[in-house]
Order: sequence, then C-alpha cells, then structure tokens
Amino acid sequence: MIKNYINARVEDVKSKFLTDKNLATHILSAIASGYASSVGDVMRFISSTLGYVQGSYDKNEFLRGLLRRKIDDILNFLMESGFLERRDDYVAATTLGLLLNTLYLDPYTANTYIRGLRVREETNDLGYAHLIVQSPEVPRLRVRRNEFDDYLQLVLDNWDYLLVKPSITKDEIEDGEFEDEEIEDYLSTVKTAVMLLDWANEASEDDLLKNYDVGPGDLRVYGDLMNWLVSAVARLAGALNMEKHMERLSTLRWRLTYGIREELMELVINLEGVGRARARALYNAGFKSVIDIANADPKLISGIRGGFGDRLARSVVEQARKIVEEGKVVKPTATDTNREMSRQVIGKRRGSLLDYL
Repeated sequence: MIKNYINARVEDVKSKFLTDKNLATHILSAIASGYASSVGDVMRFISSTLGYVQGSYDKNEFLRGLLRRKIDDILNFLMESGFLERRDDYVAATTLGLLLNTLYLDPYTANTYIRGLRVREETNDLGYAHLIVQSPEVPRLRVRRNEFDDYLQLVLDNWDYLLVKPSITKDEIEDGEFEDEEIEDYLSTVKTAVMLLDWANEASEDDLLKNYDVGPGDLRVYGDLMNWLVSAVARLAGALNMEKHMERLSTLRWRLTYGIREELMELVINLEGVGRARARALYNAGFKSVIDIANADPKLISGIRGGFGDRLARSVVEQARKIVEEGKVVKPTATDTNREMSRQVIGKRRGSLLDYL
C-alpha cells in the first residue's frame, strides 16, 4: 500500500484547457463573468493557465502567434453565434452569451442546439430527443447491423421533423447510394433518442435492458443528463422567443428525466419517494393529483399494489397535505418552468465555470 500509493511516482498532470471546446467555453465564461473585457485581457487570462505553460507558449513566439490566431477564430465563432459582440479590441457578452454562461453548455453544442431549433417552429418528440443527444456528453448506443434498415426507415419517416440531418441526402438514403460508415454515427444518435423516448413512455427497465442493453445505472446517468440538457435547451428557446419549442421542451424535460408519461409529472415532481412505478400505481388507482392524495386516507394508499407500505403511505399523504396547505404544489407547465428558469438566471447571473476553478 505504501509503495504503490504513497511512495510511487507522482502522475503527470496534463492540461486540456487549450482544446477548442474547452478554450471556447472558458473564453466566453471569462468575458461574461467580467474577468476579461478586451482581447488583451483574454490573452492575459489564458497566459496564466497551466495549459499555456505546458504548451511552451511563454517561450516560443511562433506558438504564441498560432495561439492568438486560434483565439481570434474562437472569438469570431462566438460572435457569429450571437454569444459575443466586439468593437475594436473590446468584447462583451450578449444576453444570449450571459445566459449560456449559466447553462454549463460548451458554445459549440449550444450553437448546434440553436441552429436545430431554427429549422422548424415546432417538431415531434423524436425531433427534440434527437437534437438533445447531439451533445457529446450523452453516451450513444451502437446500432447493430441487423437494425440498420429499421433505423434508416425511421429517419426517412421523420425526415422533416429531425432538426439535425445526416451528412447524406434523403435521396441517397432511399437509393442506397451510401456506405454504412457514412451514416453509422448518425443512426447511433437516432437509436439513443428512440431509447430515451421508450423510457419516457414508461417502457420497463427489463425491456430497456433487453432491447438496448441499458441498465438501471445507465438510466440514472441518462436521466441526470436529460434534466440538465433539456432544461438548458428550453432556456435557450425561451431566450430566443421560440415559445412552442420552449413549451414542448419544458414538458419533455420531466418525462426524459423520470421516465414518465405527461400525466404522472405532477405526482413525481412533488412527492418524495414517488418514482415512475409508484406514480403509475397511484394514478391507476384514481389518485391523479397531489390534491387527490392530500384528501386520501393513508390506509387506502398503503393498500395499493406498487410498493407502498404503511410508513411510505403516511409520508406521501403528509407531504401532499403540507404542500397543498402551503400552496406550493408545482404544476409542471411551460409557464411555471419558464418562471423557474427566470429565477435561476437572476440568481446566478454572475456565476460561471470560472467560479469553480
């Protein structure tokens, strides 16, 4: 133990700060948070990082010139994306850039999301789920060879609704004029979106494991990611006055997070200890809202098949009565979600990734 963990050689630390994605994220964050207000400030900020020293930029003028051009390219991308505005040497975050700084999305992913939202005024659930999984943070499912035709047909059937198109045309797919490798990665995003919608439509964990090789632990990871990413995209849609997108995404957020149909949202969001299975059991037994449960006898709840003992039944009824009495029942509508988002923006206006470095 001492030999392997105390006296062993210290592992090297290699900075990833200067990769395109990380650099764009931190440049926007530095500007939006007030750490930098000019290109010179940005350069001074970057020159104080470990990545700058490890890359020997402090010792090599040629490398510094390459880095400066890279930073200029990123600044131009951020301006073209609507996240920054620039006048001469001075830079400032736009309203959209200030919002993005609180969402913890990298600017390239945010740009993909915004371009997708601008394709249509509204789309179907597959279109939204497929857009969300464009984030590199989302683990993608591999498409088996015997599944290719099915997912290709799904793409063709939903072509107009998919906000991100493949690199090949619809005609090329219909005529078979492509190599599998050209569309394999794209189909993996489609399969991942389909799995997430199955989850949101309350497919059983056994079926999800059988059909997609996705286990309960994986679902927890996907659920946490959906809570973050769908909320972030809904906030971007709201900032861009895309009301229909925001409304659809605000509902889809809860469904993809908890694996529930829309009618169970109020129960799952408000009541601790009530997940998808117990919420469905309550709903099917006639307890369709928090008020229904608040007015119920705990003995009726404990008699429901679906994992309710006496203790949990009392807890659920007490929770329901308390939040009804206090007027704190969360109605998961787009309006309430937007109000929640607005409070988060105001409360975290100056927060950024830099505050956690």
